[in-house]
Amino acid sequence: MPDKGPVLVVAACIVDKDRVLLACRNQPSVPDAHGKWELPGGKVDFGESPQEAVRREIREELGVDVQVVRLLPHLQNNVYKRPGRDDVHSVVVAFECVLPRGVVRPQPKEPSVSAIRWTPRQSLDQLDLLPGTAEFVESLDRLDHGTVDSPGLHVHLRRHRTNASTDNWDIYCGYDLLGSLTLVEVHRNTDTRSTHTKVTRDLVPDSQVSTLTKRIRSLASHGYAIINASDARLAAGLGGRA
Repeated sequence: MPDKGPVLVVAACIVDKDRVLLACRNQPSVPDAHGKWELPGGKVDFGESPQEAVRREIREELGVDVQVVRLLPHLQNNVYKRPGRDDVHSVVVAFECVLPRGVVRPQPKEPSVSAIRWTPRQSLDQLDLLPGTAEFVESLDRLDHGTVDSPGLHVHLRRHRTNASTDNWDIYCGYDLLGSLTLVEVHRNTDTRSTHTKVTRDLVPDSQVSTLTKRIRSLASHGYAIINASDARLAAGLGGRA
């Protein structure tokens, strides 16, 4: 048995509405992984933070910059055999990411990526995936307080549609993993099974309640109602409950 610990690997779950960006692994030296689809990413270099590493890896592999939204609530442990060499043990964490507006289209930039494709979340089972890929994508539907630093204020809103489907908004205002006061808005539609995330960074600390209240009032004007809120000030006068 090799006397060394696992390698920390970071992956980017890049989301565009109901689609995620997948990369096809080109690594003949690891037969169990070669030719399979995965979330793009790679190893964390010495001295890097995981957030720095995922941005660097996506820039190197796909030629684009990504915005890191949050750490996804799933941890993947993989061991791959390499004929004639030591086995590879990796612990994988993934970040939900989005592409900033106006960036160039992602393209494979390294030999380790043979192809990329935007894949609807409901079509993942049609692909040969690396272990953990489906679990990371499924965890997009879980907003775990442990995935962001000091999540602070949170409100959940819902609007019922005539076909029994619902639109749901989860809005967080707090300090993200990069130390920036951030507004994270996640919109989910149960009919189309689509998820859309918007991130607004570098808010003024004293503006948390007013910023979130303004956003809530805008959604309320379109038929959304507060289901729960972390602070009674957010629900006051808006027909919801804290």
